Amino acid sequence: MVIGVGIDIVKIEKLKEAVQKWGTLFLNRIFNSQELENIQEGRIYYQRLAARFAAKEAVIKALSKNYPLV
Repeated sequence: MVIGVGIDIVKIEKLKEAVQKWGTLFLNRIFNSQELENIQEGRIYYQRLAARFAAKEAVIKALSKNYPLV
């Protein structure tokens, strides 16, 4: 049963700034080693990070009982 629908948007530039400022400390806190291995650096590296981050955030929101649905 679908209770709500939403869109998770990640500003790529903000994510890029966080990675440049905090480096692996930030990346290792958000992504596991397998995810980072799958998101190989390249032309669309930050877009891939942002997409993975948005997907993880959406799942956490959908499964969390403590996160407000509205």
